[in-house]
Amino acid sequence: MPRNQKLVTKLEEVGRDRGQRFLRALQSLGIPQQPRGQNRALFNRAMQLLQADEDIDDILKLITELFPDNAQAIANAAHVKVRLALEETYEGVRTTKLGLEDGAYDVEIVRQFQTDLGAWMAQHNGLNNDNKALIRVQKDAVEGFQQIAPRMLELAQAFTELAEQNDLDLATVSADELLAGLRRFHPGAEAGQKDVYLQQLQANHAGVTGYAEAAKKLFEDLDAVKQKVEKFQRQKRLKTHPASTLGTYYRGDGRDWATIRANGFAAHSPLTIEQARAEAKKWLGAADTISPGTYHQDWISNNNSDKVATGNDVGCMGYGCVGVNGANRNVYRIDLAGLRIVAANEDSLGEAAHAEQGPSLVMNADTVDAATIIAVKGATAAETTFFTSIPSGAVSRVYRAADLNQEITEAFFGFGEGAGEP
Repeated sequence: MPRNQKLVTKLEEVGRDRGQRFLRALQSLGIPQQPRGQNRALFNRAMQLLQADEDIDDILKLITELFPDNAQAIANAAHVKVRLALEETYEGVRTTKLGLEDGAYDVEIVRQFQTDLGAWMAQHNGLNNDNKALIRVQKDAVEGFQQIAPRMLELAQAFTELAEQNDLDLATVSADELLAGLRRFHPGAEAGQKDVYLQQLQANHAGVTGYAEAAKKLFEDLDAVKQKVEKFQRQKRLKTHPASTLGTYYRGDGRDWATIRANGFAAHSPLTIEQARAEAKKWLGAADTISPGTYHQDWISNNNSDKVATGNDVGCMGYGCVGVNGANRNVYRIDLAGLRIVAANEDSLGEAAHAEQGPSLVMNADTVDAATIIAVKGATAAETTFFTSIPSGAVSRVYRAADLNQEITEAFFGFGEGAGEP
């Protein structure tokens, strides 16, 4: 595929009405009214340039080639290019923010998030007023993200400190070391009871390997301790299995690992790729009066059999891990490379989009017609629904239902599990 195919597709869209829309788009960049009848010739010239040189892959390069002496048009095109890039990068920072809301567990991720927010605002501030107005909603959201980011950093630093000091070896730990570790989760642990704590753990809970788990065992009747430990354990799980991460999804499923490893995930009545594309256009397009959000919620509520439901976190919307105590069924992780969040509009759908905002369109291409993986991420529900099947090579098992507290690490570290094991 040519490097400038996205721009070619966009140009073809605005050239369908004998170049009139193309001409209006040029006028918005400051190009003077062209002589009557010249719009088609100008459009053809633009297409020839794109076909001759795939390095012309954005609006600025195209305008520079078409109107090298029109400084105003070139300057305006530069602003359009930056604005379009900001619209795309906004989806990335928004996804990061959603993940950090679930649990700020990694200091470097939060710091990179802050850096990305600052870079986004710096580019925004350099735009002209017309382009700023077109992304005002995103700008307001980024400013809000900047306000909460320092608190996220504090939480990540606190978690990192706890995690680094959590390892516990009951065979070698002293009573004083145990007391200090327990007090990170229960400040009320009593110095006079430190030897008793150690004896209780060694006698009754010899398998404990962390201070968090030890505190939960010793002080299981204290809600404050239980809540602090469970929050810590949830953040540990999120660090291993991040939530709201583009390309990573989870599914709780009663079928065994051998079946999933052989077949991946497909709906009971799977759609062909052509049907999946048509369905995406139906949900998100303007041809139907039903809103995209209504379509998605109706599908979730009625559990239809033509798509694949996945969760955006390891909890799988209640069909996977429950609390911090493991899984109530087999839990699988899905990792799909190359996915992106694509704005539902005429460019991506090939037709007018619905006026109401709904679930986000997730694909492995910029257009529905070119995509081979198509999904929607819920606007309110923590679910991503796949219109296409999920290949077995993208799936690994995280939790085995028969071992509620046993996390499967083989999928990530490459050892252990046999091919025929249930």
